[in-house]
Amino acid sequence: MTDFLAPLNPAQRQAVEHYSGPLLVVAGAGSGKTRALTYRIANLVLTHKTDPENILAVTFTNKAAKEMKERIEVLFAEQEAQARHGKSLSSLPEYEQTKLKSQVYKTITKYLWIGTFHALCARILRFDIEKYQHPAGYQWTKSFSIFDESDAQSVVKTIVTQTLNLDDKKFNPRSVRFAISNAKNQKLTPDELEQEQPNYRGRIIADVYRHYQKALAENNALDFDDLILTPVYLFQQNEQVLAYWHKRFRHILVDEYQDTNRTQYELIRLLATNGEAISTYKNWHHRSVFVVGDADQCLPSDTAILTPQGTVPIQALKVGDEVLSTVGQAALYPAKITHIQQGRFTGTLWCVRAGIDRGRSLAIASCGAPLTTF
Repeated sequence: MTDFLAPLNPAQRQAVEHYSGPLLVVAGAGSGKTRALTYRIANLVLTHKTDPENILAVTFTNKAAKEMKERIEVLFAEQEAQARHGKSLSSLPEYEQTKLKSQVYKTITKYLWIGTFHALCARILRFDIEKYQHPAGYQWTKSFSIFDESDAQSVVKTIVTQTLNLDDKKFNPRSVRFAISNAKNQKLTPDELEQEQPNYRGRIIADVYRHYQKALAENNALDFDDLILTPVYLFQQNEQVLAYWHKRFRHILVDEYQDTNRTQYELIRLLATNGEAISTYKNWHHRSVFVVGDADQCLPSDTAILTPQGTVPIQALKVGDEVLSTVGQAALYPAKITHIQQGRFTGTLWCVRAGIDRGRSLAIASCGAPLTTF
């Protein structure tokens, strides 16, 4: 077998060849983070003979997951081409390339768990959701539906305007839906949300949250936030279920780690350590958790931020101001700024044009500007 790690630079190779234990890889844009993840999976299978079913790789978009699978397929097909024909994959006839890739899919990539948090958690729940015990006694079956954002907003609007007969100008259904989503991402139940925000508005939103969860259960449905939150609760209350998935996923890889929220972090911790505190877990024999991210993903001064009143430069925002964001969903939601963290970058900032909107650059960075992160 040829040295398939030869295309990697020394830093990438060091990360890829790490085998047991936790590893955090911090790298900037364009430094080959996805390449390192891809080659690491190949190295686990080819060098360490890891069963593909024991590998879990989490990405943040379906596109990234698809790209990772395609890269892995090409990597393995390249090794097969060298072993069988003594030639590179690209030099073979197209039908032979397709044949090799198909074989790789059937024997390797088909069994790898590669996908977004939501897609992978949905797969887990299709096996085990009936073992989940909701505090209010709600139950779901393995054939549960997944409500998209339009469905979720419709349910919240019905609860606000009809079930609770609230003023939808004071309790905008869209804002209330966002508040519920934010609570779930922080792993807060309706009761915990009410304790954290004991004012009148907080109590009302917590009440909407309770009715919302009941409505989801009555429809045998989960929203996108539940897809991640429910496995976390399930793992915390059922040691046998957690032990199974902990044993199943011996090597866990997470891309764009800086974007994980509290619930996503807790999910990875539970799977990696079987529920034990990360600081005390020692059983890393033939086991690893490998996360890559960019700690310096910041926004320079003069970055245009969308607010309900229009766009404003980022440096003009202050705590308490409201901004609009997709928060990982398909629609825009209002959210208040709770804190601002500023730093200063001493290197060169490049102008990056991500696309053109009516002749204007969508993203421009100026040199030597102070950086702001939220």
